[in-house]
Amino acid sequence: AITDALTLLEHLNDAKEKGLTDEEIKQYKGEAYFLLGFSYGMLATYWGDAVLYKNKMSLDDAFKATRSPRQDVFNFAYECLDSAATNLPISYTGEQRPTKGAALGFKVRFALFNGDYKIVTNAAEKCMSLGVYKLAPNYAELFKSATSPELMFYMEGSTDLKISVGIFSGYQGLISRKVGGYLNMIPTFDLFYSYLCTDGRPIDESPLYNPKDPFANRDPRLAYTIQPFKTKYSSDFTEYEKSKEDGTFSQKYPEYCYLGYEFNPNPYAITLYDTYQNKLVPNLDSKSIAEYASFTGLIMKKYVKDDWINWRTNKSVDNVFPYLRYAEVLMSYVEAKNELGECTQNILDSTINKVRARAYNGSGITYPRVMMDTQEKLRKIIRME
Repeated sequence: AITDALTLLEHLNDAKEKGLTDEEIKQYKGEAYFLLGFSYGMLATYWGDAVLYKNKMSLDDAFKATRSPRQDVFNFAYECLDSAATNLPISYTGEQRPTKGAALGFKVRFALFNGDYKIVTNAAEKCMSLGVYKLAPNYAELFKSATSPELMFYMEGSTDLKISVGIFSGYQGLISRKVGGYLNMIPTFDLFYSYLCTDGRPIDESPLYNPKDPFANRDPRLAYTIQPFKTKYSSDFTEYEKSKEDGTFSQKYPEYCYLGYEFNPNPYAITLYDTYQNKLVPNLDSKSIAEYASFTGLIMKKYVKDDWINWRTNKSVDNVFPYLRYAEVLMSYVEAKNELGECTQNILDSTINKVRARAYNGSGITYPRVMMDTQEKLRKIIRME
């Protein structure tokens, strides 16, 4: 990728003589710098010191190349992403390509990882001032939508072309055995326990947490991310079970339907409810039935669309894989401001509290607003969010 980008930049020097317009040259130059900045940012993030070359390298030179300090690599990545932001447009119609906002957003991500907090705030402010991004109003639907003003850089699959992207290339790992998948992309307990209670406290501090009914009184994003299920200790368990008998399960408990079936990881639950036939059928996603059923008893709900039931016919799934979202820019900005000792209530309200308010939108629950506190306490809250 780096060599390709450098080669393109070299050929753009006389591109006008070869028939390209000024607008095309500017776009291709921006995309080349975008690829350079992203590639070097990833190298420095994952490997630290890396070979840094700013011009095409011969094979002989490649054998002699040595690593440059990590900070030098990051600095060049920032420089390239700045050049990309200068040359790229704010948005496109039709085919999606890198934009000014995406270049600034990735600069924010890499700078936050490297602790360059002033660079984070400067890039985030430029990104926010573009006026083209905003949080999607519905968190659950965001990860099933084909597009959104929150998505800054993403990849999209196509059932027509039989292409699935990102984590969806292994989509059968997200599909239950009831519809022919093998459901082995499972959430960890660390993720499950990280979601706060509705009072804004972690589960080990909140009086609202009930380990026997772990989805109750939790941040709504938990049940949007991990498929919820009832236990016999749930307050409405009797009504829940009765709805399977009177055929009202789908209407009363739609959030407990997973591709048309109830999900219940209880090893004693040998049957579950089939909403297509309105009757109990064998449970194939329980450890008592399937040896390789979810080892945590948890499965992903995030990204899974109802039409995935047709995966055998489509031989692919068409979900969008969001690689960069506006919510990340907002959260990176408030984290950097806190680390610089410059956080205020106004900043909290325009960043983390906006993200939380959106998460609770439509839930009927007042979101737990984050208030000014010590830097250390805010650090924990922001990073948890």
